Parts: sequence; structure tokens; C-alpha cells
Amino acid sequence: MVEFLSRHGIEPSRTELQGFEVTDVLANPYRGAGEITSRYIITGTLMVRVDDPGLVQKASQGVFQILPRDRAPGVTEESQLNKTVRVVTTVEYALGE
Repeated sequence: MVEFLSRHGIEPSRTELQGFEVTDVLANPYRGAGEITSRYIITGTLMVRVDDPGLVQKASQGVFQILPRDRAPGVTEESQLNKTVRVVTTVEYALGE
């Protein structure tokens, strides 16, 4: 997310990571008995401070998933060394000055 904002003119010194949390789903004693597709849930908030609030109006991260690189029957994510990381981010911009 910081790299994305940097490519769009917002310096990393203007950002601050707040409230980063990692939850291990397997450590939850109240989890359901069904199959777990993602072991870890990672959430975080990134504060962005800008002098001109017309650039980025709102930014949020919705989903962060660590998946197996190769999706093959009978091969689990835990058994693969290489992973695919999926991040879904929403950024709202102002179009005018």
C-alpha cells in the first residue's frame, strides 16, 4: 500500500501504520469444524497525512490472503514453500482540484 501511494506522489514519511494485527485461525478454540481456506487473517490501518486533501479521499484494505502458488488437488497451502499473496485495496481519489 505504501509503495502504491509513493508511486502516486505521496511520500512514505506521510504514512503511518496503525493497528496491525495477525490472527491464527487454527488457534481459535471456537472456530467451526469446516475446512479452513486461510490460516491467517491479517488486518491493518494505514494513516495518510497530506497537505492537499484533494488527492486521496479514502483508502482501505479489504482482503489479505496467503494462498498456495499452485492449486492442485490434494496439495495444501502448508505443504508448499512458494505462496501467492492476494491484497484487495480500495482507494478513493478526487478528480478535480
